[in-house]
Amino acid sequence: MHLNILEQPDALSAVKEAHAELRARARADDCIHVHKAGGAWFCAWSSPDGAEMRQIDEAELPARQPAAGLHIGLRDLGAPVGAFERDLASRGIRWAVRADIVVGRRFWGWYVGRRAGEAFGEDERAVLEECLGPLAWSMAMRGVLLESDGSQEQLELILNHSPDAIIVVDVENRIRFFNEAAIEIFGYKADEVLGRKYDILLPPESRDKGEAERLRELAEQGASGLEQECLRWSKDGKPLALKVRWAAIKRPGGALVSRFSFIRDLRPIKRLREELVRAQSLAMVGELAASVAHEVRNPLASILAAIESMRAELDPSGTHQQTFRKILDRVQRLDNTIERLLVFAKPWEVSPREYDLAGVIQGIAMLLRREPESQNVEVAVHCPSPCAMVGDPHLVEHVLTNVLRNAIEAVPGGGHVQLAVESRDGVVEIAVRDDGPGISAEQQAKLFHPFFTTKSTGTGLGLATCQKIILAHRGSIRISNVAAGHGAEVLIRLPRAYR
Repeated sequence: MHLNILEQPDALSAVKEAHAELRARARADDCIHVHKAGGAWFCAWSSPDGAEMRQIDEAELPARQPAAGLHIGLRDLGAPVGAFERDLASRGIRWAVRADIVVGRRFWGWYVGRRAGEAFGEDERAVLEECLGPLAWSMAMRGVLLESDGSQEQLELILNHSPDAIIVVDVENRIRFFNEAAIEIFGYKADEVLGRKYDILLPPESRDKGEAERLRELAEQGASGLEQECLRWSKDGKPLALKVRWAAIKRPGGALVSRFSFIRDLRPIKRLREELVRAQSLAMVGELAASVAHEVRNPLASILAAIESMRAELDPSGTHQQTFRKILDRVQRLDNTIERLLVFAKPWEVSPREYDLAGVIQGIAMLLRREPESQNVEVAVHCPSPCAMVGDPHLVEHVLTNVLRNAIEAVPGGGHVQLAVESRDGVVEIAVRDDGPGISAEQQAKLFHPFFTTKSTGTGLGLATCQKIILAHRGSIRISNVAAGHGAEVLIRLPRAYR
């Protein structure tokens, strides 16, 4: 949604411009904006028949949402609620997407309507929600900015309720406002950026090219409403993939006052896409692995039986016995790999039942402490007991055994491994930490890929299988470094009650 509605001379002109885009992108027949100006309530309406601005009584207003913030939902005006929706229905609107902003005692309402046919489809609703969010916040800001009693405090209250990051930059490219969502995305506190040049949020190469100055010049020329996916820079020096929309605020004579940047973090969306691609790849690899394993296993069993038969006919003290033992060892390792392939390829079906997670963890720790690799490793477990769960204890045990054994193997010369469990809001977090050398960034990106391993005797299927099991439980698993050179952490999140 282009945000140059802030430059329009009145609310009706802004609504007409918004309607033109919504009509093109989501087949919207009507665009209605309810707002307060000069102490009175008005309804700005753009429709196929034209546009009008009319004053309405407070009793005619749509029912407000009780909670502060932005609220968006689909309305069936075949069953209208209240006088306002009955008026919309009487004018031919059958379906509508409603968007309201509530901040304190202030209220701004939007209806985007369709007069005939089916309700807005999922794709159309997604477009409308994407457009209506910035549009609604922009018009709320516009209303406060144009009010004679609009204070900085009121404007900041509105901006801080936005789920998107909002940054206000003045004509000298200095940051004048930095809302709560911007603090969360960029990692700066507001007082660390207020008054500083906008360049602080740009990648070094963009600073060198004068991008901030170019944006200011575009705003002065009236090229408001630009939208782009771009890179910005966080406090800790990491690139941020963001979608940025911006709008210029001008005085009646056209002089630039400031510009607003509306910023949405694309990283969660990119992560979801990557996880979807990975899941699809895992499914294909699983099918291929199952097919190959079945094709190899039968002839492998015949080879193993033939070797055993030939070995039985040899002189036990003969020189060929050692050769046959090596052949059998290699065949057995190949058979173990095929077994793991079949385990990885199988669709994991959770058989949920009640169990005590603390009991499962203590049993795993007791067994692993007895293994030779654990002799110089201190394994500490911190878990509330009992820790009631609903899930598949056998699958969870498989995962935790694999993860805990990996942590022990990460400190072969001796060290510490800690498993800690915390429960909050119906979710259990299991953190397994070691004080080994940690994991390189290159390795972290491949840890859950099938057949990737850092072990000389590994198959690379252990963590890939663990991830499949955790996802089957509707949980998540993440691996990161505790600190550079101070070990790694595996964080597993599971719902306390699998459904």
